[in-house]
Amino acid sequence: EPWKEFDFIGKTLKVVKTTASNVDNDNQQSAHMTLRVLSRTVRCEGIGIDPTDPERKKLNIPQLLSKHFPEHGPYLGVYAVIESAGDNIMSVGDYMNVVLDDS
Repeated sequence: EPWKEFDFIGKTLKVVKTTASNVDNDNQQSAHMTLRVLSRTVRCEGIGIDPTDPERKKLNIPQLLSKHFPEHGPYLGVYAVIESAGDNIMSVGDYMNVVLDDS
């Protein structure tokens, strides 16, 4: 769902490292990493440059977002900080569940 990440502002995301066998069993999982979502972030202007033709006129993506989606303004994404990372490293291929916590 577009802009769903804005619902996470002020919340803690708990990233849970799981295996394929326990991916649906939330009760036996402990937080692998927690992140606190702080605020919205303005969409980077660099995405408006055509990498195959950099001389081409740049699109002002934040301005276009504000024009076509005024209820969201130039925002696309959120800022988050890591509160705890545990002893493990997130790896390619890990199964992850994200659990919202209002704490």
